[in-house]
Amino acid sequence: KSAAFLVVSFINAFAKVDPVRDCGNGNGCLFSQTCVSGTEGAGLLHGCAPAPKAVVCEDARFSCPSHFTCNITGNSCEYGNNVVSVPLMTNVKAVRIIDQSQDVRDSSDL
Repeated sequence: KSAAFLVVSFINAFAKVDPVRDCGNGNGCLFSQTCVSGTEGAGLLHGCAPAPKAVVCEDARFSCPSHFTCNITGNSCEYGNNVVSVPLMTNVKAVRIIDQSQDVRDSSDL
């Protein structure tokens, strides 16, 4: 048991941690993602683009890497007169952020 604990502790100590940041609307994304939950059609379900500084597409379920243009009909992200083309990225679910600043009352106060 103690050996397993040491292995897990060692892995956790060196694992890259990607904390969640507040998108400003009650939703959160990992720092390595782009918040898009404020975009109409994205919401919580498609609230985080899986790349930093991503471009959200007209269909807010999808995004493209920074500096790329969305081509929804071609299901691709294009760069520089279509010289480079990569598949659209599907946005992922955001997490709800609990506002720590809200006044929390004891049930006996109600």
